[in-house]
Amino acid sequence: MTGTEPERAAGNTPAVTRAIRILDLLAETPGQTRTLSEIARELGIAKSSVSNLCVALEDGGLVRRTGAGYLLGRSTVELGGAFLSGFDQIREFYRACEDSEVLRRQLV
Repeated sequence: MTGTEPERAAGNTPAVTRAIRILDLLAETPGQTRTLSEIARELGIAKSSVSNLCVALEDGGLVRRTGAGYLLGRSTVELGGAFLSGFDQIREFYRACEDSEVLRRQLV
C-alpha cells in the first residue's frame, strides 16, 4: 500500500484505517524494521499520527518496537491462528471456483 491509495471504505474511522495501513506496510517486509519516519513517508501520514498509532498498536501487541524501528507483534500471530482455526480450505476452494468466470466453466 502507498500513501496515495484511498482509504479502505467510506465511513471507516480514519485512525483505524491508518492503523491497518501501518500493519499492512509492516507485513510487506516481514522481519524488517521500519522507523516512524519511514512509515510516515511511505504512507503519507504525519509522523506524530504514526507515533500515536504505533503506541496504540504496541499496547495491543500488534506491533513491537525495537531499537531500529517497528515490527509486527505477537498478537498478529494469535489473530492469524484464530482465523485459521475457523478456515475451511475446501469450502474456500469451491467458493473461489464458483466466483471465477474461468474456473466455474472448468472441470476442477
